[in-house]
Amino acid sequence: MISFGTVNIVIAGGGASGALTPGLAVADELRGLLANSRLTLAGSGSVREYRRVARGGHKYRVVGLPGDTARKPGLLSRLSRFAAERRLLKQAGASAVVSVGGEIGERVGRAAVALGLPLVVLDCDAIPCRATRYLASHADLVCLGYEEARQYIRSPGGPVRVTGVPLPASNRLSYADRFRRRDARKTKPFKRLLILSDRQGNHQLDAVLPRALDRLQNRLDSWRVVHHTNAMEVRTVKGLYRRFRIDAVATSHIHHLPAMLDRVDLAIADASSDTFADVTAAGLPVVLASADRRSGGQQLANAKMLQRHGACALVERTDREEEWMRVLDPLLADAGRRQLLSTALERHFPSDAAWQIAVMIRDLLATPQRRRSA
Repeated sequence: MISFGTVNIVIAGGGASGALTPGLAVADELRGLLANSRLTLAGSGSVREYRRVARGGHKYRVVGLPGDTARKPGLLSRLSRFAAERRLLKQAGASAVVSVGGEIGERVGRAAVALGLPLVVLDCDAIPCRATRYLASHADLVCLGYEEARQYIRSPGGPVRVTGVPLPASNRLSYADRFRRRDARKTKPFKRLLILSDRQGNHQLDAVLPRALDRLQNRLDSWRVVHHTNAMEVRTVKGLYRRFRIDAVATSHIHHLPAMLDRVDLAIADASSDTFADVTAAGLPVVLASADRRSGGQQLANAKMLQRHGACALVERTDREEEWMRVLDPLLADAGRRQLLSTALERHFPSDAAWQIAVMIRDLLATPQRRRSA
């Protein structure tokens, strides 16, 4: 039941796993700033996303993607467009909507525009997504993760602010703090190299990378490899490491990725996979692999931008063992190089980004002419 005087804010986004992570960070800050706030996060319904929202103590709603209504002709099509999203906003008694991108963010954002609700657009990519580019002209506020994204925003309806990428409070550890805490409880004298392939498996990470590590055996004396891949590839990957006599664990499931990242010294991740946000948000020294496949366009643009700022290493020719060796050799050997990557990465994920966005939303809702509920 919605109480009188409650500020009901709907934060919507996805499609992709991890898309709601920045929105969850903002929701946590809004709860502290607005004592009478009620936060609803609307997403794709993935188990991983649901668990994250549940841990944050917020309400979660699943938004279905369009079906046959998109093909209905004429008046019926216009009447049925975004009907489910408008109904969601009315049921939530929404006072404002925050779109964090993706098809779900776009559809809920369009419904907010149709209902005349205050709209905030949050985009954490170097190249803003289609939803952001469309909704920006209707938004009361546009928040961007990177300065490079500003050039893509044409005729914004409200101010455009570059805040950095907002992180949940659990991720806000500096490199020094993270490794000091880890070393305090460390019981084994090895460092961890975490390799994150995507769910479909990545031939370069699963086949070429173990062979490159075999040629770097002189750097692996104090390292243990944890290689996450598709369930169908686990036996093959495990066999490669066994053949090369590399201390490695191959698995298809990591129960709690943030906890694992807290114990990692160097990570390798597919730039087009849905773990990209988790790894970069953790502030770890990271090597990103670009296989130039499927839908990794935006994530690849993020990776290249981070590389230009010295915040990650990038391997573009992932099918070449020599390229992997060139990038990994100095990082495996030198903790100072790993720290440089991690420190540069922290600058792109400022600890107060979520708070800044939440304050701007609070101030927007305090404006008399923008006080309205669905």
